[in-house]
Amino acid sequence: SLVSGQLVRVASRRGEVTVPLLADDRVGVAQADLAMHWGSEFLGGRDAQGAARGGVNALTTGAFCGDSKQPELKHAAVSVKPALLPWRVVAARWFDDDDAAGMQALRERLQTAMPTFNHAMCVPVAAPSNQRGRVGLRFEAASAQPVSPEQLAMLIDALSPAAATRRPASAPARYDDVRRHRTRRLWIDGEGEHAVLRALLVVGPEGEGAWLFEVWRGAEPVALFGRALLSPAAAAPTHLAPVNPQVCNCFDISRSRI
Repeated sequence: SLVSGQLVRVASRRGEVTVPLLADDRVGVAQADLAMHWGSEFLGGRDAQGAARGGVNALTTGAFCGDSKQPELKHAAVSVKPALLPWRVVAARWFDDDDAAGMQALRERLQTAMPTFNHAMCVPVAAPSNQRGRVGLRFEAASAQPVSPEQLAMLIDALSPAAATRRPASAPARYDDVRRHRTRRLWIDGEGEHAVLRALLVVGPEGEGAWLFEVWRGAEPVALFGRALLSPAAAAPTHLAPVNPQVCNCFDISRSRI
């Protein structure tokens, strides 16, 4: 059976994409809904034959209206099955609003890396109310094999706050377990109770440290989590508040705000 949050392979006769699943009882039986916005700019990876995937329109038909030339993008017959991709990457970085060039440079580097994974997505993230004046970039990837040293080195270099500004930056907090293919890099802004994550990189088996993304997105003070920030345990600390589902990224509207 399929459960919310897992990666699934959505395939038609024309192509396939891999996306995270969200269960929704408003979608009819034997139906699936996938937004047309998930084009190759945001969604990618490579298929079993090594060819680059092209976003949601890889699933659709080439038919179009003979009069208006409007393409038929509204429906396609697909199958939905679990995607067996146990190795994951979660990465994110905040940028100041006036650093559009830095954000675009990182986005381009990450988009170049997308076809090296079986699944990858790269999307902007709105800042929470306590981080106004910033905009974020989120990158997630999955693979059938552990992340290679070359992929890892590229991600670490690209995410470093010094990579875009070319100014000195403090060294990240780090955890590495080469034998188990686990890596964490946490770039921290501020000190003491005001310290928050500027950027993060979590690499490992499925679920490994995924809770750290919520700490980054909510600009939670990292002092609350202590050693757990670099702990190899996959689960979140027990004192971490339950994730408040995000309803609208553009305006930072969560379920609690509604």
